[in-house]
Amino acid sequence: MVKKIKNFYSQDLRIDIVPASMLAALGPQNETYCATAARGCFVVSVAQGDVHEGVYVLLTEQAFDGLLEAREFFETLCSEHPTATYFDFVTHPTGLEAVPEKQETRL
Repeated sequence: MVKKIKNFYSQDLRIDIVPASMLAALGPQNETYCATAARGCFVVSVAQGDVHEGVYVLLTEQAFDGLLEAREFFETLCSEHPTATYFDFVTHPTGLEAVPEKQETRL
């Protein structure tokens, strides 16, 4: 479970899964992103802020060598924080689509 900043102007969370190569392309001066991109890693991050304003503070970020590990961590975070906004930049590289909410099966 991710701990939020209590006195931050927004209590909304954003959870992303992204290829490290995309982060390295956006911030080529960031040595960590470039090194993880060179290894073919994937990054899962959690930020707190307003999805509509695009103002966030990074709460946690973790790199994974494989997509399976990254996806499992991403899905765990999604289930722990069901009200968060989720973006899967692996499946939707433009980031224009948020991960759809899980549909409940009703019998």
